[in-house]
Amino acid sequence: MQKKEVRLDFTKKNGRVKPLGCINGGPRSGGYSLPFDFSEEFSEMGVPLVRTAGSAGEYGLNQYVNIHCIFPDFDADENLEESYNFLPTDLYLASIRNTGAGVFFRLGEAKEPYAKKHFVSPPKDPEKWARICEHIIRHYTEGWADGFRYNIRHWEIWNEPEVQNKMMWMGTDEEFYNLYDVAAKHLKSCFPHLKIGGFASCGFYAVAPRYRVDPATLHVGTIPPSDHEKRIMDFFYGFFAYIKEHGSPIDFFSWHSYADASRIKVMDAWLKEELSKLGYPGLETHLNEWNPVPDERGTAHHSAEVAATMIALQHGNTAICCIYDMRMTAGT
Repeated sequence: MQKKEVRLDFTKKNGRVKPLGCINGGPRSGGYSLPFDFSEEFSEMGVPLVRTAGSAGEYGLNQYVNIHCIFPDFDADENLEESYNFLPTDLYLASIRNTGAGVFFRLGEAKEPYAKKHFVSPPKDPEKWARICEHIIRHYTEGWADGFRYNIRHWEIWNEPEVQNKMMWMGTDEEFYNLYDVAAKHLKSCFPHLKIGGFASCGFYAVAPRYRVDPATLHVGTIPPSDHEKRIMDFFYGFFAYIKEHGSPIDFFSWHSYADASRIKVMDAWLKEELSKLGYPGLETHLNEWNPVPDERGTAHHSAEVAATMIALQHGNTAICCIYDMRMTAGT
């Protein structure tokens, strides 16, 4: 095997090392008692930030973090402490913070991949939903309802509302745009010092096409975008057109990808340029759900792609990266 030499020059500065080793899902999972505990491993890795999406695995989807878990009766009075069930999420966030990691809080619901959906429909009262989110933020940052004063700066509105089969959002595109507008305006007025954003896009595969080789001619051609990949793009442009027209605040834009390192790098560069064209130059972006070549998790190739992605994005535009995820079955 050929030996190669790597030289480091610590006298030269290339900029700040960005927190790209962040994770989706905390160190504990498995139900109310959180029996699966990887706190020691999280502490050893020095995980800087944990995004609370899909938290605690399949047994936790109806216990922690999701709005319907914290505020189970939407008809209850959102101003009363007794309308909220904070305890499970309190314990879950404590398990994250006990490892030294910070929290990136997703306001919304986890995916429902089943035929009957209960929680991913548009809230019947977007203004009330925004006030519920306000009280959740007050509980975790201002001590409301026997709460905490955690330094949670990032509050993300929803997750992948444009996903196929409507697993994340049962409403129309316009209903989501309106929910974001209402919630972002209310939350930013209450917490001008915090970062409010979204919408955790599925990703921009259409701008970084895959290639295939014709076995007969050896001709290399591109694989055209799927209908879903085209829809992702339409949703993205529709969202920014709406919030620009309505003056909706946005402090960061989040997106996802399950492509390899080379395609993620293309998407990252494209997003910076496209946001500038849309009138949002310099908008902070987060690749806060990603996992390259997910079908090869646990292999040397997967490990190499993860490392290559993190190296590439240190020189890219995203401010935060959160790999998906830390469930027992993830194999990450």
